[in-house]
This record gives sequence, structure tokens and C-alpha cells, in this order.
Amino acid sequence: MVKEDSKLVVTFSPSSTDVKLGDFVKLGKYTVLVGFLCEMMILCQLGNQLFMMFSGATPKLIACGNYDLSHFDDKEACHQLSLIKANNASEDCLPQLDTQFDTVNMEWNYYCEGGKSVKHSTSVQMIGVMIGSIVFGQFSDSFGRKKAMIIALLGCIISMMATSFTNNLFTFTFARLIVNIFNGGSIAVMLVYCVENLPKKDRLWINNVVSWAPNYILYAIVAYFSADWRTLARVSSLLTIPPLLLLIFMSESAQFLAQKGKLDEAQAVIERMYKINGHKCDTVLLKQTLNREKESFEAKQSAGKTYTFFHLFYTWKFATFTIVLAFGYFVTSIVNYGIVYNMEKVSGSIYINAILIGVIRYALNLVMAFLDYKFTRIGRKLIHMGAWIEIVLACFATFLVHATQTEKQFSGLIRICSVSIVAVSAQLYITNGIVSGELFPTCIRNLSYSHCQFWTRVGVVISPQLFLLNELWGPLPYIAMGCLGLLDAIIFQTAIPETKGCQLLESMPTEDECIVGCRRRKNAAQKAELEKLNSV
Repeated sequence: MVKEDSKLVVTFSPSSTDVKLGDFVKLGKYTVLVGFLCEMMILCQLGNQLFMMFSGATPKLIACGNYDLSHFDDKEACHQLSLIKANNASEDCLPQLDTQFDTVNMEWNYYCEGGKSVKHSTSVQMIGVMIGSIVFGQFSDSFGRKKAMIIALLGCIISMMATSFTNNLFTFTFARLIVNIFNGGSIAVMLVYCVENLPKKDRLWINNVVSWAPNYILYAIVAYFSADWRTLARVSSLLTIPPLLLLIFMSESAQFLAQKGKLDEAQAVIERMYKINGHKCDTVLLKQTLNREKESFEAKQSAGKTYTFFHLFYTWKFATFTIVLAFGYFVTSIVNYGIVYNMEKVSGSIYINAILIGVIRYALNLVMAFLDYKFTRIGRKLIHMGAWIEIVLACFATFLVHATQTEKQFSGLIRICSVSIVAVSAQLYITNGIVSGELFPTCIRNLSYSHCQFWTRVGVVISPQLFLLNELWGPLPYIAMGCLGLLDAIIFQTAIPETKGCQLLESMPTEDECIVGCRRRKNAAQKAELEKLNSV
């Protein structure tokens, strides 16, 4: 960089004839705006994901009339209540419930067996995230990242506010389903927008600083002062207004505009970014780069080569990677959100537990980013294995406590294990995400990540049902999580190669390695060749 007219001029090497549009995205004030937008959006996204952690927590049955049930565990207290009602049919005692947060369960009397209905409601709500990811992902590719995010945020504001006025579990579930459709869209599109608007060399540390971890702390504070689910829904709606206003000020992705052939608009976006940063842009080089981007895109379009999810199974290696990574995301979400949506079963304050999760997660993010940067031997597989070892040990320790019926004596240990499971699972998401990008070539890299995200959503949908296994046997959910985690750790270590420091693949394997759809293409090629010979 050199100074010219009191402004920084961003220059490129004269020998560099392969400058990409992404190379014009530099660290500066505009990056701060992008990071600030992501932070505010993440708070809203995480809030919608964790809403049922607070609002759907099953209350503890402590008494019924003059009958004290506080010294029983949840299952036994419910059993005693049924005996009281059966033996005293003429005496209709009023159940007394205790909870740290005024939940929908409290307001509409969903406790004991009724608590299952709220867990089912949570699963239905999470289906919306899957729908939103698909719908808004396609919308953003067709009409733009900014438009998609504006619609998603507007939808979140309206539907979250509408949720606070529902009066029964059915309408509540429907409203929350709509919320999560827009929230799923917001999550999917924001990831792409951030990647396209952050400098390549700064994406890792920015994503470690601006992440979900610190927002656990912020949302726990918001939930504490909200105190009840209706207020929390309204506050969450209002918290979505600031990122919407900032987004209106932000520019559309220059990469998206260039791919759509809107070169003048893409150039204006880059020049505006440089103006905000206080830099002077090399407009000549920018125009040349935009023209190359357009020619490259048009060449791909004219070649008629399109890639689908089937290409993730193009070779045996790709098929193995795809299945293993999908399974990993699925299991991680079941374990992570299984604990999150049943946090009321953990001793201590639900707010303090959420804050502890955020603190530990954030600390781990920063430590792992440093270790990954500093030590070449600490690769993806080592971090993945280390995370699962901690989680599996925590699951088995909690299982032993429940199996020996010493929950009261070791309630502190259960709390530490539960908090650590949710905190450490963040490393599994990060590791699986990085590996999914490093194993596949550029043309199907986004497809790989989208496929993994789909299975993440499936795991989230199933996770609220996990603790219904305790109807069969109290410790069963923890042994199930431990065994699933152990299985994923073994499969990952066996089937996935170390990818740290490896060059990213740029092209697909040859057809000699192909196992899906190759015969049809070969037959078509042979037919075309035969027709060519016949015409001669």
C-alpha cells in the first residue's frame, strides 16, 4: 500500500495476472460493519435456537395441596401425584410447580406426561430451520444475499412478535415454526454473505471472535431480565430491528452481482467499500477483474456443466467422506441440543449454566485458533478426537451417577458434565465444517457444506426427543449419547484423512474413478462420436 492524496492506495503485484474479485475485499472499517452486522444477527439467530431452552423448560412438581413432593425426583413426584389423585378422588388438590423461568409449560399446565407435548412442539418448530435453509438459500442465489436477509429478518420480527400473543400450544407451535423458517434462512444466507465480504486471510480469526459463544452469555442475560416467555419473544423481536436497519445501509455482495452480470453495480459496491475504508481503489484493475469474472462465469454456463448432490457420491472416497461427515453433524446436534433443550434437568441456575457454556466455548475457540495456527501437529483429527473424548467421558460419568441413583450427592458433577458437553461440541461443528470444505473440490464444496447442514437440522429436530428415553430407564439418554459419540469418533478417525495444510482440490476426479452416473455420460459421449463419424 502507498499513500496518495492522503488516502491509502491498495496495490497488487504487477506480475499478478490472476487477481480475483475477492482479493479486493480488504480489512478496514467496512469489515467492522460486516462483523457488527454478523454479531447482531447471530444474537437473534442463537436466541431463536435457544428460545425453547428457557420457554420450554419442564417445571418441577413440588407439591399438590398439602402433599409435599419436593423431596422426590421428577419421575417419582409425577408417580406420587397420580397415586394421590387416584386414592383421593373426592379431593382435587392443586399442583404447585417450580421453575426459574415462566415457561409455556407453567402457563398452560404442561407438566409430568404433559411435558412431552412441549418437547414434541420443539421438534416441530425445528423443522422450520430446515425449510428456511433450503428456501432462502435458493432465493439468495437468484435474487441476492441482501434481499434474502432483509426478508428473513422482517419475517423474524413479525413472527416472533406474533408468537407472544398465542394462547395455546398449537398456535404457539405454528408461530414458532414460521419463526424458524425465517431464522433458518437468516443463518444460511448470513454465512455466505460474510464469506463474500470478509478478507480471505482474516476469515478464521474474525469467525472465532464473532461467533455464537459470546452470544450465549448475552442471551442468558436477556432471558433473565425477561423472566417469562411472552416478554422474551417480544424482546427477541425488538433485538432484530437493529441488524435490519444496519443491513439496509450495507451493500449487496459484489461477487453475487458479478456472477449475475451486473458489473457496474459490482464495481460501485467495491468502490463504496474502499471509500468507507479510506482507501483508493485501482478501478482499471477492478474492471479487468470483473470482466474476467464474467467471462469465467459465462464459460461455465455455456459448458452446461451443473453439479448436484449426486456428485458428493461421485467416487467411493467422496461417498465415504459425505456419509461420515453427515453422520458426524447429525450425532453432534443430537448430543448438543439434547442437553440444551433439557437444561432444566441440570442443577443450578439455568442462566448461569448458559453463561458458563458461552464462556467455555469462547475460551476454547480462541485457544484452538491459537494452537491450530502455532502448532502444525495439532490437526483436524486430533481436535475432533479430543473433543469427543471429553464429551464421551462426561456422558459416561453422568450415566454412572444416574445408574447408581446418586444424583443428589453428585449434582455438581452432572452440572459440570452437561455444561462441558455443550461447550466442547462447538469444536466438533468447527472441525467438521473445515474438513467438509477441505476434502471436496471447489465446484461441489458448497454442496458438501449444505448437505452437512441439512443433517445438522435433522439432528436438531430429533434432539428434544432424546430425554424421552428416560421413560424406559433414567440413565439411557446419556449412554445413548456416549455410544453415538464414540462411534462417530472411531469412524471419523478411520475414514477421514488429515486435511490440515493440504492444498484445496480445484477439479473433480477423472471418470475412471466415477461410480455415479458415469455409464450414462460415457454412452452419450460414444453416441455423439458415432453420429459424428456417420455424418462424415
